[in-house]
Amino acid sequence: MSDIIVRACLKFIQIILKPVALFFFRTYYRKIDVPRPISKCHDLLLTPGHTLAEKIRNREVTSEKIVGLFIERIKQIQPILNCVVQERFDQAIEEARQVDQIMSNYLIDDKYSKSSAPLLGVPFSCKESIAAKGMPNSSGLVSRKNYTAQEDSAVVKYMQEAGAILICVTNTSECCMWIESSNYITGTTRNPYNPSRIVGGSSGGEACIISACGSVWGIGSDIGGSIRIPSLFNGIYGHKPTLDLVPNDFQFPSFTGIQNKMLSIGPMCRYASDLSHLFKIMCGP
Repeated sequence: MSDIIVRACLKFIQIILKPVALFFFRTYYRKIDVPRPISKCHDLLLTPGHTLAEKIRNREVTSEKIVGLFIERIKQIQPILNCVVQERFDQAIEEARQVDQIMSNYLIDDKYSKSSAPLLGVPFSCKESIAAKGMPNSSGLVSRKNYTAQEDSAVVKYMQEAGAILICVTNTSECCMWIESSNYITGTTRNPYNPSRIVGGSSGGEACIISACGSVWGIGSDIGGSIRIPSLFNGIYGHKPTLDLVPNDFQFPSFTGIQNKMLSIGPMCRYASDLSHLFKIMCGP
């Protein structure tokens, strides 16, 4: 008897409730659907990060121009997508000018050689939950609203030592614990393919900005899909590294025990060809 009731309920859900729910869902979202609202971008913003680094090193383009193009792109997409928590545009431009000054010299110090600084002059973004000195580090938690990172995490240091330039930190879900990227401090990040859709979480702001050409690559973290899910939702590449290959220090929330063994900081990129370049840097010397 109970089996008959269960089958009848499932049939009712399939035949009656599911079509009704889909009708109301599609009717509601059709009103706010804005497919592909983002304008086309400069060709350099569609260039793999390692190729941009080569162009800078070969003096085909300046770091200041590349950083400036990414900054202008962020200014275009931010009002629509809300992927950035805080920018550091002025500092990034100044650092790009310093790179250009270095590259203008006839002899270049070994510190800035291709082997020592393979990402020289290329901008990157970083998930806000991962500490970058002077930038917010709240993870969307209201009680940490005014908290600022006092030092860089190891992965941010490694990126900067490799010559990359931080341009902004990006939105997360509250405490990095949800499948969307929305919180009570910075709000909801929207999908660049359709702002009525979510970007996934918790590295959703990072996936969004890379997908929308506001950054070519960046840093995310993953304990239960937080790199992989947003990468899927936004059409980019992401990698959750094996335990202990990339340092997990200076991120919030921090974990111990089994949770820490499941947590990994990893690369997020628009192009698969950039993953190995970024991953090697993030593993450290």
